[in-house]
Amino acid sequence: IEDFGAVVEYVGATYGVNVSKIDILGHEYGGAIGFRYAAANPTKVERLVVVNPFPADINGYADFRAEVERRLTSSERMRYYAIINRPECWGSMDTCYQEIWNIVGPHY
Repeated sequence: IEDFGAVVEYVGATYGVNVSKIDILGHEYGGAIGFRYAAANPTKVERLVVVNPFPADINGYADFRAEVERRLTSSERMRYYAIINRPECWGSMDTCYQEIWNIVGPHY
């Protein structure tokens, strides 16, 4: 969300665009980012449009994750669990996210 705010400010500064109020169109995971940005910065967002949004509650997210894991091949599943069980990934998936995304992303 901070990165998104930084991109908005960069575009405004680089192109001389007024970014005091912006419109956001988010698709799938981008919808979740747009929603979280709008929730954290309601005075900066004029309109928010979310298309095919990422699950909005924990039950929807659990169903979504189960479906993604169901789509993994056995080899992908083994690599996925090997990554998330590494000590450097515990508590903060940020350090391992790119490796994880390379496995699960194509199944979103």
